[in-house]
Amino acid sequence: SLFGHMVAGSLWGVGVRWTMRLMGVVSVVILARILAPADFGLIAMATVFMALVGSFGTLGAGQMLIRIQDPTRADCDTAWTIGILQQAAVTLVILAASPLAVSYFSEPRLYPVIAIISITTAITAAGNIGMTLTRKELDFAKDFRFQFYGKLATFVPTVTHAFVLRNYWALVLGTAIGNFI
Repeated sequence: SLFGHMVAGSLWGVGVRWTMRLMGVVSVVILARILAPADFGLIAMATVFMALVGSFGTLGAGQMLIRIQDPTRADCDTAWTIGILQQAAVTLVILAASPLAVSYFSEPRLYPVIAIISITTAITAAGNIGMTLTRKELDFAKDFRFQFYGKLATFVPTVTHAFVLRNYWALVLGTAIGNFI
């Protein structure tokens, strides 16, 4: 029944959020013991800058698939292509504007951080557009697994690099590897 499907979907949705938050808390606790506050600050600067610039280029082409009654392969291909082009354009704007962030924050280490994270974020645009259809079909169990494995793909390399490098590059490389995976 639709009601049962909605209840199950809601439970999976809550499970996803709690699991992601729990992994995030565990990650922060571990990383806070290993890395310096300045390492987190540098990544925060890059994240704020990238979010500000990136917010102007969001079209949500993948989300349009949810609104289409019966999306075709051509609809999926179009949404996927638009997503890649959109993210590539946003990445180019971020890279072009990153000297402004370096100047504003007076932090020369910021440029390579922004470059690596923005380029690997662009790679995520080539991900499977089918996950949008999974959400449309309210298959939250599959969506949960997808998000969980993605979070794990960031968590493990970040913590591993933190133990080895003991600086902000652990956060950069962990994010980059997670985006790539």
